[in-house]
Amino acid sequence: MAVKLVILSLICSAILAPLVPVQRIHMSVPSLSLVLWLVACNSIHGVNAAI
Repeated sequence: MAVKLVILSLICSAILAPLVPVQRIHMSVPSLSLVLWLVACNSIHGVNAAI
């Protein structure tokens, strides 16, 4: 189960990370904050599940 959580969390982070430089998201503070928050939380969750 832990391996699935690691893989899923890191895949979600990888899907969300390319959205940061998109101009539509980069120029909107709420959208940028939401994307960065989700990337950070998924990355932290993935590392925590791996440990």
